[in-house]
Amino acid sequence: MMNDISVKRTSQTQFICATDSVELNAERLFSVQEVCTGKIVEAINRQYEGTNMGLPFEIEIENIIELSKSTLFLYRVKFQEII
Repeated sequence: MMNDISVKRTSQTQFICATDSVELNAERLFSVQEVCTGKIVEAINRQYEGTNMGLPFEIEIENIIELSKSTLFLYRVKFQEII
């Protein structure tokens, strides 16, 4: 069901999540967002694996773009400074 979702990192703080679904109903939209967020968290955790940098961060959707055959979710990750 969720095999049609891919995540690509476009910069240090931006990710694009794509699904081949269009016109998502509320339930499917929530499911896609959950999968996208999970994949982003995995990517960030892999980046800092083996380091002492347990950076707290927030993930938010900046934009949702519906194309003719897919839907794109643009995410921004906000890292919190540790002082």
